[in-house]
Amino acid sequence: MSFASSGMGPKGKPLHKPEIGREKPDERIRKAPAAAPAEEYYTVVAGDTLSAIAKKYGTTVNQLVEWNGIANPNMISVGQKFRVK
Repeated sequence: MSFASSGMGPKGKPLHKPEIGREKPDERIRKAPAAAPAEEYYTVVAGDTLSAIAKKYGTTVNQLVEWNGIANPNMISVGQKFRVK
């Protein structure tokens, strides 16, 4: 019998070293869920439109309307504060 076919090297030592750090993680340990992004708000200035605000913050007019309970998206006023994220 050769050493290679038995999987053992000279003096009974394994030919391959076991991988270190590859143990299965303990099933009881769980990662905490990622924190939800913090809400962000924007205050309307002269010349703003909901579509421009939505584009600036990477959202949609419909989402702004929903988050902020806007009754008429065509009428916003300087100084209004809207949730944008």
